[in-house]
Amino acid sequence: MRHALPLASLLLVPVLLATACTGASAPPPADLSNIRLVAYDGCDALLDSLRAAALKRVDASGLVTADDHLAYRAEGGGLFERNTAQDAGGAPAAASAAPPAHSTTNTHTAGVDEPDEVKTDGGRVLLVADGALLILDGRTGATVGKVELPKGFGRGSRLLLHGDTALVLGGGFGGPMPMPTDAASDVLLPYPGHGGLRAVQVDLKTRETVAELELPGGLVDARQVGSAVRLVVRSTPRIDIPHPTEEDYEDWKKSEPRLIARNKEIVRRAPLESFLPAYKVTGADGSSAEHSVPCERISHPADDEDGIAMVSVFAFDLAKPLGKAETTSVVGGGETVYGTADSLYVTETRGFDPLPTRLSRPAPVRTRVHRFAFDGLTPRYTGSGEVVGQLLNQYSMSEHDGHLRVAVTDHTKEESSVHVLTTDGAELKKVGSLGGLGKGEQIYSVRFIGPRGYVVTFRQVDPLYTIDLADPKAPRALGELKITGYSAYLHPTAEGRLLGVGQEADLKGRRKGALISLFDVSGDQPARLSQLHLPDTYSTEVENDAHGFLYWPETGLTVLPAMESALVLTVTENAITQLGEIRHEKRHDMISRALYIDGTLWTVSYGGIRLSDAKTLKQRAWITLPGD
Repeated sequence: MRHALPLASLLLVPVLLATACTGASAPPPADLSNIRLVAYDGCDALLDSLRAAALKRVDASGLVTADDHLAYRAEGGGLFERNTAQDAGGAPAAASAAPPAHSTTNTHTAGVDEPDEVKTDGGRVLLVADGALLILDGRTGATVGKVELPKGFGRGSRLLLHGDTALVLGGGFGGPMPMPTDAASDVLLPYPGHGGLRAVQVDLKTRETVAELELPGGLVDARQVGSAVRLVVRSTPRIDIPHPTEEDYEDWKKSEPRLIARNKEIVRRAPLESFLPAYKVTGADGSSAEHSVPCERISHPADDEDGIAMVSVFAFDLAKPLGKAETTSVVGGGETVYGTADSLYVTETRGFDPLPTRLSRPAPVRTRVHRFAFDGLTPRYTGSGEVVGQLLNQYSMSEHDGHLRVAVTDHTKEESSVHVLTTDGAELKKVGSLGGLGKGEQIYSVRFIGPRGYVVTFRQVDPLYTIDLADPKAPRALGELKITGYSAYLHPTAEGRLLGVGQEADLKGRRKGALISLFDVSGDQPARLSQLHLPDTYSTEVENDAHGFLYWPETGLTVLPAMESALVLTVTENAITQLGEIRHEKRHDMISRALYIDGTLWTVSYGGIRLSDAKTLKQRAWITLPGD
């Protein structure tokens, strides 16, 4: 199984470049044969298959996993030390029966929440600082509760919220972080995350820990629908292989054959438990239970039995204390998650070649998509599909009327395309495609709204394409708008309006500061109605993380965290106006999030939280946050 290369593999680029320049030939067309998953014929067959695949990856240093990282003996105790939650004193904070008007996390799909570093229900604001979950009053900002978290939880830990229950997620996050291989090629690498996932379930009324979850794998992402939380986790085998010693390194040529033989023997004896995705849940009373994904809930691609990494879906009900999860696993990778009310789509990049396309002709990158449906809380695999090209992020996918639309860039052809897939038996079968978008460019942002799609490609200028997807079998481009610069994030505002956040650029594609554009997309041909160019603002948080975007439709209030400040705008049906700029008390204090609660604008940075009047931007309060 071919997988996306980790960042460390870029060390091989000089050698590969020398080889590629000796005469590259055009790659053969990608094989888009039917992709289906099949179950193993019992636990013995599962163990035999995973052991055989692991033996192919053993070297003298250890077991090279599917993500090209070494599996070594774990040092110390468990994944985290258990700390007892401490009451911070004062009256318990409870959700208001009639919470004030407030913003929520900016998410891809309405009704499907995503984990973020700050959460609010209007009556309370939650975030993690200095190893504790802070509960702030939504009116005054006063700290009304504090729950000590296990060692290792700090600023940036992500939260999910349901009623009076919060779930704090920490540890290894494995979501995609696009990184260019070099400035000339603009080819993007998915950067895999590693480490153990840890989660703490907290009762916000009693300010006590309800349960703790530890899972030795990287969290790809999570989604929440009502009280149902769906965790997508990527894991690799846990096999106890010792590190090479200093003596081994002194005569590596002599040691290497012996170490390889030793390591292979360790793998041959590895029990089934070393391969199964597993997790431990600890209750409030300190009792714990360990669970693993049952063999019958694990599948593998029919065309590939050489994988050892797995991507798993763990589903919990936040309305109850965490316990045994509803689970399913697939042998393969996982990088990007897109969720709807009753589906999860998990993608993996296959066949990645990090060489710049101007210097070689690498095999086409393919994006494989696995779909999981939910019967209540239980995840169920329904099918897989594959398209040629590389995904940008979750906004490159959208489900509409039973069809999945996917926008990708094929770096071998230097063009982008939109594909439409639908579930057919155990497949996600492609039913329609539109290619030839942005010749010589790559996708910088995508937004699907109902039967329309909007795609921005860029290298020197920014074409914004309008795509008609009303007929899934025959997608067609309706119009395009070519302007300088690009939009890295697109957000629907009023009917027929789309706000683009990105950067201005000259005719040679050189960036020239933040650019916010308002587009009229009510017709076939898009048009720009208004723009705001801020040459002194290098970039905004929104370009890298859409959770940093705040839009309050009742007034058009729009906030873009931009390094040491927050840009405050008003976006109407036809214009963008800058209201002002908010800075925090400490210089170089980076603002990352903004909230709106009942006429008050909250801006959050590492050093603290400023509460400002949402109309005048005059400061109402300052809250200093404890440091980690």
